[in-house]
Amino acid sequence: RPQLPPLIEMRSGISVAAVWIAASFLTRTSIGGVVPTEINPPSEGAWSTGAYRNLFVESGAHTEEEVQAKLDAIYQQVFFGDDDDERLFYWANTSDTAMAYIYSVDSNDVRSEGMSYGMMIALQLNKQTEFDALWRWAKTYMQHNDDPTDPRDGYFSWHCQTSGSPMDQNPA
Repeated sequence: RPQLPPLIEMRSGISVAAVWIAASFLTRTSIGGVVPTEINPPSEGAWSTGAYRNLFVESGAHTEEEVQAKLDAIYQQVFFGDDDDERLFYWANTSDTAMAYIYSVDSNDVRSEGMSYGMMIALQLNKQTEFDALWRWAKTYMQHNDDPTDPRDGYFSWHCQTSGSPMDQNPA
């Protein structure tokens, strides 16, 4: 079971999703207990303006460079850290195309939840190669596409073995 110090520490009972949630919210929540004393919501949302707030920086607790360095270090550890005790992103052993999966440490398999968090992290950090590899693995091994009369057609199985073999055909 990976131990993820010093950036991320996984404990018994904490899902892989908790790691992804923590990493993805890093630029939108408090750090080290420092919270902005006054939060002034914008008149328009980030989606329409394209301006995403960084409360770490707004609070004065950290610079943009410090926050980016922390995000880069977490990404590097979880995607490319030590095989034995850090990373959750693994390249699949396929010869024809690049595919990858997010390993679920607590259950020793691949879960749709972990795959979706992995893709969101890759998207948010503009990691196209990693996103595409995760998407290909999910489409190849998790998505139901073999029977248009099956009500699960088009949906994704919720967990598979790391080999891609489904462990449960039902969607999450």
